[in-house]
Amino acid sequence: MKKFIILLVAIVMSAGTFAHNISDIDKKLVQSFKSQFPNAQEVSWYELPDTYEVYFIEEGIRTRITYWKKAFLVQFLRHYQEKNLPSYIQYRIKKEFPDKTIHGITELSTITGPEKNVKVVYDIKLVDNENWWTIKLNNDGNLKVVEKFKKAF
Repeated sequence: MKKFIILLVAIVMSAGTFAHNISDIDKKLVQSFKSQFPNAQEVSWYELPDTYEVYFIEEGIRTRITYWKKAFLVQFLRHYQEKNLPSYIQYRIKKEFPDKTIHGITELSTITGPEKNVKVVYDIKLVDNENWWTIKLNNDGNLKVVEKFKKAF
């Protein structure tokens, strides 16, 4: 009985996070999205209390965009492979970590304020024969190792 009540509460609480029909989302926002991402596939919109989120794939890159309802703040979260990483970043990684392979990238871009300031942070997963590494690189050029794990053999 306890499990049933907990399950029921979880379902009721999460009901607002299900995908919405596009007609329920702000029409200007949807039109802007369609004009900016005309080749987006597998598009899913979600309405949360303070944001709209849209998930999609474009040119093989999985993307989530978060639009805040009451403030000018937009976030792009993209997951991709080395071939999609800007070449100057690839060069820097290869130069500073020559014996490691780029395994995957998560890019977080945040646009704020009416000036549309952009902050970009790359979380880059590297691998070598013995370890997994996570490095962070931002648009100011700051690079640091944030994690290092031994591989399990």
